[in-house]
Amino acid sequence: MLLKEIESNQKYGTVAQLDKLAKYMQTAIPGSQFQAQGLYRGKPVPHIRVHQATQAEIDNIAQRIGIERQDIDAKQELLSTQFRSGISSFVDREGTVYSFVISSKGSGTGIAKKSLTPGKLGMNRATYTRPQLIADAKTAVSQQIRDQQLAAILIKLVDIAAARGQGNLTPEELAYIKDSKSIISTDFGEILAPIMIMQDNETAEFPAEGNNPIVDVRVGPRSYAVKSLTGSGNSFSVISDLLDRYEAALEDGSPEKAKFEIVNIFNKKNPGKGKDKILQASIKAETAEAKAFQNLVGPVSSWNDLQNKLETVLRPTGQYMSYADFIKTIYPITMAGGWDNPAGLPADAMYYMTGGQKGAKPSGKSSGRVSYDRDPSKGAADILTYVLGIGLLNQATKGKEAEKYNQMMTDIVKKVDAWLGKIDITANGGLNVTTQPFSDLKFRFDYHAPSGSPANNLPGFIVAR
Repeated sequence: MLLKEIESNQKYGTVAQLDKLAKYMQTAIPGSQFQAQGLYRGKPVPHIRVHQATQAEIDNIAQRIGIERQDIDAKQELLSTQFRSGISSFVDREGTVYSFVISSKGSGTGIAKKSLTPGKLGMNRATYTRPQLIADAKTAVSQQIRDQQLAAILIKLVDIAAARGQGNLTPEELAYIKDSKSIISTDFGEILAPIMIMQDNETAEFPAEGNNPIVDVRVGPRSYAVKSLTGSGNSFSVISDLLDRYEAALEDGSPEKAKFEIVNIFNKKNPGKGKDKILQASIKAETAEAKAFQNLVGPVSSWNDLQNKLETVLRPTGQYMSYADFIKTIYPITMAGGWDNPAGLPADAMYYMTGGQKGAKPSGKSSGRVSYDRDPSKGAADILTYVLGIGLLNQATKGKEAEKYNQMMTDIVKKVDAWLGKIDITANGGLNVTTQPFSDLKFRFDYHAPSGSPANNLPGFIVAR
């Protein structure tokens, strides 16, 4: 690669420049994933997101093409709170800066979400016998995972599954995958679980990715949704057909119909962006937070409308109020529902609101002030949207009609002709799988997302504990 192809006089590389560099890196490091990103979700500078490549491999390619490693600057520090240690910076002879974020947990190479699913590992037989599944899983790991220590651990897990749970990872092996154990349980669990569950005369089939968002594998006559014991919610968008069937059986004007209309806002067939839907559902549900919210900003039709109205609210004297003053302004909204804790406050809110007298000192993962200071009206709109989302969650799971919401969730989802397969890598390094039909399970409303990115995970359903 010629250095002049990526050099420029501006300080930070453009998306076009980063795209060229990313493609070159990905070609030079087989099996890696490099993707150029712009100012996505409020990121301060364009950068390259990296999966399945080590920092040493990146450093080696950088040295080859003549860009030098340097300390990250204040803007680059804000590229990721979750993967702070994976941020690196390089500069070329013209002074152009190239930012990288290794966005994976676990070993030095890192494990990206969904990178260990059957589809991503290239396991594409139409059906598998148990011996074929065991053999192909080991082959796929050997060919796809360049981190030899990680590959050895994954193959050992296959052996434990093949022995139907007999055997354990060592403490050293557990420590190596400590940060990525949940990803392995959930994604690689789609392979491990059927190996443990299958009878010797049964076959397994993995649906094409995207064809059945709930079902991960079919074993014999049964379909399974494989989840880690840590729990995982599903968006309502994956059960649009079930929502439609449930709606068809409801009587107009019934209490159930009114509650369902709130949930059905998140049906993928209904138009609208994720943030807009959170606002609309909270307002339609008449949550205490939504009522208090409208007292502050007035009627709101969309997230963009909210951001525009906040331009006035946040600048009572012509300048934006401080983050601490913003939190003080919205605090009554978060308390309006009368729950045990304020609804949806960012993790750093109490610390700044009280001048450091209460609340834990913000860590690198506390991004409330960071997002607000970067763009006050956008950061504030995201935080308030999250507050409303948590208010809706609380009303549906803790409010006086929580049981009715829970029953509705259960009535909708239990019609899925599937079994839940829970798989866990235990504390002593073993494997444990439990199964249960959806028809025997109870479900509840679910919402979880970062306060600075409220539509990162839209409301949905989860198995009730």
